[in-house]
Amino acid sequence: MVPGNPNSLISLSIIIPYYNRKELLIECLNSIAESDYPQENYEVIVVDDCSPNGIGEILSYSKIKNYRVYRLSVNSGGASIPRNLGISQARGEYVLFIDSDDCISAGMLSRSMGIATRNDCDMVIIKKISERKAANGYKAIVEDLEKIEINSNDILPNIESFVFGDCYAIGRLMRRDVIDRFGIRFPENLKVNEDLCFCRFFWCVAKTAGICASESYWLRAAGSDGLSLHGMPREAAYNLLGYIFRNILTKPTEFISPEKKIRIFNGRIGQNYVLRLLDHPHYASLMKSNHEKYFLAMKDSPDLSAQGREFIERLLYQ
Repeated sequence: MVPGNPNSLISLSIIIPYYNRKELLIECLNSIAESDYPQENYEVIVVDDCSPNGIGEILSYSKIKNYRVYRLSVNSGGASIPRNLGISQARGEYVLFIDSDDCISAGMLSRSMGIATRNDCDMVIIKKISERKAANGYKAIVEDLEKIEINSNDILPNIESFVFGDCYAIGRLMRRDVIDRFGIRFPENLKVNEDLCFCRFFWCVAKTAGICASESYWLRAAGSDGLSLHGMPREAAYNLLGYIFRNILTKPTEFISPEKKIRIFNGRIGQNYVLRLLDHPHYASLMKSNHEKYFLAMKDSPDLSAQGREFIERLLYQ
C-alpha cells in the first residue's frame, strides 16, 4: 500500500480497480490530475487485482497529492472485490468509481461535486460519452438537473426512468454514508452485473439525485483484458437474484417502498437469463426453497408485471 495524506480533508474518494492495463490507467490518472477540482479535496484509491506486470509505474505515480495503491495478493477475477476494498478505505463524503481504461473531462469533478454539495444530493449521475450502445441514453440529457426527489410523484417519467435505468457504478457520485449505513457492497460471487446489483440497491435507499450533463465521463469501448466479463450463466443469474432478495426485498418498507421492490423484481424477471432458471430443476428448486415467502408476498401485487406473475406462478405451482 502506498500511503496518502491521512490528515487532509477529503470530500471525494475516487476508486479505481485495476488489472494489467498500465498505459490506459496512466491516461486515466492524468485526466484526474488535470482536473480543475482542488487536489486537497479528493483522494484516488487504486486497487490492483494482482497484475502480473507494470505495477512499478503505478506505485510511483506522483501527479496526484492524495494517492494510494492497494494490491491484492490473489487475482479476484472481477471488479467487485477491488471496489469493495476501495470502499472500506475511502474517507470522502462522496465516492466515485472510475474504470482504469476510462477518462474524465477537466471540469467533471468540480461540476458534479458542486451539484452534490449545493443540493445535498445522495447521488449525481454524470453524462457518459462512448461508442457503446449502453451510453446512448445520455444523448438526450443536455442540461444539468440540480436536484431530483427520487420518491416524488412530480418527477418527470423520462428523468425517473433515466435515473433508475443507469446501471453503471462508474461515472456517478454516491454519498458514502448511504453506502455504509445500508451495507451496500458489490456481490463478490458475481463477475457480471455486479454494477446493476450495487446501483439498484443504492437507488432503492437514496432520496435525492442530480444529473451533471455539462461535463463528461468518457467510457472506452469494451475490451478483453480488463476486469469486466460478459454473459450470464445460470449460477450467476441465481446469485444475482439472491443478492436482490437478501439486500432489497428484505428491507423494511420505511427504507424501501413496496413499489420500488416490485419495480426491481419486474426489471430482473424480464431478462432471458433469469427466465432460463425455471427450465433448470436445480435452480428452480433452490429459488422456491430459499425465497418462497417473498414470491408469495408479491404474487398479488397490482404492480407486478404479467411476466413477473407468470414467473411466480410457474415457480410455485409447476
